[in-house]
Amino acid sequence: MIRLIKKIKSLGWRFFGLPVALVAFWGISVLIMPTVPRDAVDRGETPRLYPDYDGCVVPANIAPLNFEILETEGADREWLVEIEGSTGEGGRIALRGKTVKIPTRRWRRLLKANEGASIVAHIYRQGEDRDWKARGGFAVEVAAEKVDRWAHYRLIEPSYEYGNVLALKSRDLTSFDERTLATNESFGQKPCLNCHNFQDRDGKRFLFHYRDVDFPEYSGTVFVDGKRVEKRVLTASDELTCAYPAWRPTGPFVAFSENKTRQIFHTVDTKKVDVFDIESRLAIYNVETGELIENKTSKDRFDTFPSWSPDGEYLYFCTATVALKGEGDDARAKDAQARIKEFKYDIARSKFDATTGRLGAPEIVVDAASIGRSAIHPRVSPDGKFLVYTQCDYGTFPIWHKESDLMICDLGTGETRPLDALNSAYAESYHSWDSSGRWLLFSSRRGDGHFTRLWLAHVDAEGGAAKPFPLPQGNPASDRTLLKSYNVPELTRNRPTVSGRKLARF
Repeated sequence: MIRLIKKIKSLGWRFFGLPVALVAFWGISVLIMPTVPRDAVDRGETPRLYPDYDGCVVPANIAPLNFEILETEGADREWLVEIEGSTGEGGRIALRGKTVKIPTRRWRRLLKANEGASIVAHIYRQGEDRDWKARGGFAVEVAAEKVDRWAHYRLIEPSYEYGNVLALKSRDLTSFDERTLATNESFGQKPCLNCHNFQDRDGKRFLFHYRDVDFPEYSGTVFVDGKRVEKRVLTASDELTCAYPAWRPTGPFVAFSENKTRQIFHTVDTKKVDVFDIESRLAIYNVETGELIENKTSKDRFDTFPSWSPDGEYLYFCTATVALKGEGDDARAKDAQARIKEFKYDIARSKFDATTGRLGAPEIVVDAASIGRSAIHPRVSPDGKFLVYTQCDYGTFPIWHKESDLMICDLGTGETRPLDALNSAYAESYHSWDSSGRWLLFSSRRGDGHFTRLWLAHVDAEGGAAKPFPLPQGNPASDRTLLKSYNVPELTRNRPTVSGRKLARF
């Protein structure tokens, strides 16, 4: 068939010119387009699909929802998929095969014509008698709200002690375009590349750390403003490290937690690794003046994972109180390791004074310790109404805690409940809101329990979450075969304008 098309095109150019060649090519294309069987017998069951999109709510600008048909029955028979909108507008898309890759332009036309309505996929398979059998399908609701276009995350390998290749990536959610912002190989010694954070979901203004314990001269924090890049070394007192950042939505302030962190590797626990602090506190950094204002408290109080309210008036963070025994880091680490399950974190907030750069007295927002749990990663919705956080049994490293779930707190009433639609039998952890407050991007280990993938869910004005779906991929099998984990997902309205080559100079 391909040879025939090429021959007709060649003859068209030689004898009849471009118009006849194009008409011939179009005619052949029409002949080989899939024909949707109108008289197919419905078997009343849908084959196994990956991903399972049925019943999901998707953004009006999401990339094509490519999927696989996983059935092995009748491997020698053909499969056919027809996709159409419930409004009858936007055209129909018909595709052959078990790997369904939807043309982007036709998908976008279908999305636009069915905003606020639904898109339905009908699935057919040939039977032994070569007659078509309807095999059900699925439907997704197209929300009127679009999602912020760019997602940013690290791709990391499943290693705990040595970071081989770490990459900071940016993905266009309206397509499958993925770009590399930075890799640890770019910095020469393969240091740890982590903790990227954006100011007010602006892709042009962000920061990230890189550090290497063997080559400290390579370590630093990279600040990016448009195409201007600057490396700074932030020095905390008492040998603590400026770790987890949160850039205030307005103004020159970045909140950091200052941490002394240790790891332990379990031998008789289903959790492979735990990360814990032997000391942690908050600090405010003024990007314009270079001043680091530390919020020093008792060593028995552990503050970490800062996050701002959308108006910048409050800083939310995780806090726990544990009186570690012994003098010196080694003794504290030994005691903390033995008592790691006593680290139960609440979520608190402190009023921020932008004139002095200092934090007020903390007030507890989520009292998780009183019910024997730990609350991590506070994120306030853009309208200020809801707080989403991760809840686990103990500590601040929920990604390896199978019991980790996403929770939501109504900041007006104080009511807290699990986001049941988003939780699974495996760990749900890091999460971020888009600027509309209607989409939540989060990491989950559902599926195999080992590799973290990114999922997107619609959240309505009352804090109700719809069934989530994994980020669509150009090859729908890639999530099941990728031997890397997604880490620290963040959403922005626009993409970074700085080049990876320029970042590598620092």
